[in-house]
Amino acid sequence: MNCRWGVYRNYLAILISGLVLCCLFGGKPMQIVHAEETRFDVEAKLLPSDKDTFDIQLTIENCGEDWEGVVQLLVNGTPSKDTYDCAYDIQISLPQNSIKQFVTQIPKKSIEYLGDPMKLVFWDNRSQKTEEKLIRRLLTDGANVLSMGILSDAYQALTYLDMGGRELAFERADFPVKLKQLKRDTLVSELDKLTFLVIDQYDTSSLPYDAVYEIEKWVYRGGILIVGTGSYAEDTLKGLGYLKMGVIKISKAGETVQTYNLKLHTLPYAILNDRAGMYYFNDQILAFTDIWGDGAVGVLPYALSELGGLDASAYQNNSTQADFTEMLLDQVSKAANSRFKKSKEYNPAAESSYIFDRFFNMFGNSNERLHFGLLGIMVAVYVIFVGPVLYMILKYVGKRDYYWFAVPVTTLVGTVLIYLASRGFEVTNTKVYSLSVRNLEEQEYTTYMHCYDARHREWNLRLAAQYASVGPLVGISDVSSSNEKYYHHIQQEGDRLSFGIVPDTSFESCFFVAEGAVQAENGTIQSEISYGERGLYGTVTNETAWDFAYFAVIYDDTLYIYNDLPSGEHCDLGETKKVFSGIGYTEEPGEVYLYRFLIDFYEQDQKDLDSLVALGAAIEAVYTDKNRFKTTVIGVTKDWVKAVDDNCNETAVGCVYVIQ
Repeated sequence: MNCRWGVYRNYLAILISGLVLCCLFGGKPMQIVHAEETRFDVEAKLLPSDKDTFDIQLTIENCGEDWEGVVQLLVNGTPSKDTYDCAYDIQISLPQNSIKQFVTQIPKKSIEYLGDPMKLVFWDNRSQKTEEKLIRRLLTDGANVLSMGILSDAYQALTYLDMGGRELAFERADFPVKLKQLKRDTLVSELDKLTFLVIDQYDTSSLPYDAVYEIEKWVYRGGILIVGTGSYAEDTLKGLGYLKMGVIKISKAGETVQTYNLKLHTLPYAILNDRAGMYYFNDQILAFTDIWGDGAVGVLPYALSELGGLDASAYQNNSTQADFTEMLLDQVSKAANSRFKKSKEYNPAAESSYIFDRFFNMFGNSNERLHFGLLGIMVAVYVIFVGPVLYMILKYVGKRDYYWFAVPVTTLVGTVLIYLASRGFEVTNTKVYSLSVRNLEEQEYTTYMHCYDARHREWNLRLAAQYASVGPLVGISDVSSSNEKYYHHIQQEGDRLSFGIVPDTSFESCFFVAEGAVQAENGTIQSEISYGERGLYGTVTNETAWDFAYFAVIYDDTLYIYNDLPSGEHCDLGETKKVFSGIGYTEEPGEVYLYRFLIDFYEQDQKDLDSLVALGAAIEAVYTDKNRFKTTVIGVTKDWVKAVDDNCNETAVGCVYVIQ
């Protein structure tokens, strides 16, 4: 009986222990699931946009109790660390089971790498974090790979084009290349899913007319077409007449043809005829390339299927097959003007160029040169007088006992005088130097802002109503903030935006870019310009509301600078003395302006330096390969509307231009 009671007692103890454990820990997992996993349902979507902004639509459903606070979108994140450069805030109210949808516009020049993750953080009105969600690959439309379609009778000989899984740098993000074998009947249906289309060792005359036309339209919409020829040049080009590429002959293997890092002498090589003179011959990859609409075409005088059969001995300078393939895809794709266009700059973080950065770092500096003449003399006199001179004077008059009283009085007087003499150097409000660059034929324009504040704490300014988006100008400054949350801070208050930073030090410079969308005063710049034996001649008429302190003419890639063209007036170029003219041969107009013209002015004390720097920045921002050999006229005015509607000291300069 006692043994039986002992067994029952053991069972009872186990049962009670189990109940206690359930009471202590049983409810905790359910609370975590409710608080962390089901509070907000978020959908992030990148909307189509023809503007220079990323339009991010956020749809948020509140699955919990009523909530009110700030939804914060963190961008330019470091993949290896949970740190972000910029925060976009919007105040919202979310009753239980309600859904709110809003769009955040971010300038494309404000995004560092498209592939970097973003984060959405919910802060309630007590500044307590309610929830956070990671958003990946949003700005690449969720794309994780670059799809390459291959139309070839020798598909297996082309599988090396995926580079063995190596990623390709493509528009400030890295993607692996995924191959897709195409057939005659599936070609058209697969086109819209592709980034690249490779046609190699294939008789294109067998393609239906509609399929060939669809390929042409696909390229114009942003696709990248690469055509290999070599031994199969005649058949491969036969059905692609719109490429306007003829075949003169096919050289035999063994003739010397090579690039910097690849010997092609063991391959048959097609001598091609650019019948329309429309292609640029790229020496690095020995290929004919051209921009087609938003896309690009690369015609290779060798067959990629034959190239894949070369062994490692064909590659020089420590190069490999994957290295050459990456160079080939890179060189052809960066001719494209698609949304995923790869920047030609070495710094992938910079939408602006190195030359533009140089200009904009100078902008605003002309008014900040401190001339210490009188102030320096006063400080020197004060230091000398308070010490030995004051003592000698008091000793001479027999009043040495007054020395300890005279020193503090003299110090006080000296401090007041130095303070009054240095009032011109004081920064009482945030300094802003804004440069707006506007195409007179379009509604939108871009404004760049160079800002700093004396305070070592967060500051922000309200942007003027004509701007729809603002963000940091990435690439122009190397900010390594020690702040845990963010460095740049953008806040939306109703239909208005404010911007600012959390500085690490006092007087810290920062750079922003804002996109405007309001048409200012009507007007244009009319020009009739030609070139003759005596140089540039013709007229430029300022039909805008602004007076131009200086204006630039870019004609046949040669840069000319003139000054003083008031509103409503015209300038006879043949009769007017130029401030500067120059051609760069291998340099573009922005480089010529900086290195051959502006540097000399920068070393001098020129009151118009800010206007000249702004004009140079506009030249660099406006001039692209698309505008080569076109006539561009750019005027700079100091009477531009201010970009900031807040308490700050702003110097606003504008540049307006036309391209003919």
